Amino acid sequence: MKAVIYTRCEYNERPHDSIKQQLIDCEEYAEENELEIVDHYIDIAPGCMERGRRAGLELLLEDSKKRAFDIVIVAEMSRLSHCYFEMVICLRKLQENGVKVCSARAFPSDCFYPVEECYKMAFEEGRDFL
Repeated sequence: MKAVIYTRCEYNERPHDSIKQQLIDCEEYAEENELEIVDHYIDIAPGCMERGRRAGLELLLEDSKKRAFDIVIVAEMSRLSHCYFEMVICLRKLQENGVKVCSARAFPSDCFYPVEECYKMAFEEGRDFL
């Protein structure tokens, strides 16, 4: 399967959140799961910034429409956004384009649970916020 890597860091991130470390984690994940990396998308911007103001994420979402890749690998879900609403919109757009998102790092389930619940409330119950 073809995959791309999306990384994002803020200007003053901790070392484990650096672009370099995210790339290492995502590339290891791809190798372990036999995924072919076909592209990288990188942003240096706050996680609360809207997707339209992050060139890398916006390009990733546009390119996902071309169906040139099957999976987006992120180091952790917070790299997409710190805002649950923005994250849900990104996940929805990728899902509509047949693209899955995989997180390279293990993280506590209680960090991701609210995103799943928000997604269900927003889209599985017939509401559409896009």
